[in-house]
Amino acid sequence: MTQMFFADSNGNYLGSFDGGDAGEYWDGEAWGAPPAGVVAVPSQPAVAGQTWNGSAWVDTSTSLTNKAQATYNGLINGGLAITSASTPALNGTYDVSIAGQQRITAMQAAILTSAALFPGYWHPTLTGAPVTMTVAQFTEIAEAALAFVAECVAALSTITAGGTATFPSASATVA
Repeated sequence: MTQMFFADSNGNYLGSFDGGDAGEYWDGEAWGAPPAGVVAVPSQPAVAGQTWNGSAWVDTSTSLTNKAQATYNGLINGGLAITSASTPALNGTYDVSIAGQQRITAMQAAILTSAALFPGYWHPTLTGAPVTMTVAQFTEIAEAALAFVAECVAALSTITAGGTATFPSASATVA
């Protein structure tokens, strides 16, 4: 007795059965030949949503979208590693999650209204450690962070729409 895996004629995974001889299908009552439209496949798909193309499991738009969403979530929630070419104290991984984006946007709006509103420090790193910086330094980090987010959104949108795209690296260098 062996474990058998089956897909329908469209390549959708149906499941597996333990028992029977190679190629046999359990119809609920007895082992026998698979019904019309059901084919034996050598394994189950590695990722949910893959389909059998006759020789291998391949990604479908659903599995690609799920992978893209997971990649996007990982990048956004993992932060953006900033390296400053001139001020090593600015080096760190900055929060670009939804909450981080809101803080960046609010602080940048305050700076644009009146630079005097800028307190001279911010708590942007993922660890919550305060980082002292100037208005110009904050603006440069904010631009890098929001550009990274925009690139992530563009890649996710393109893949979700059926296109191909590459997600950006979660690092940036500022002056």
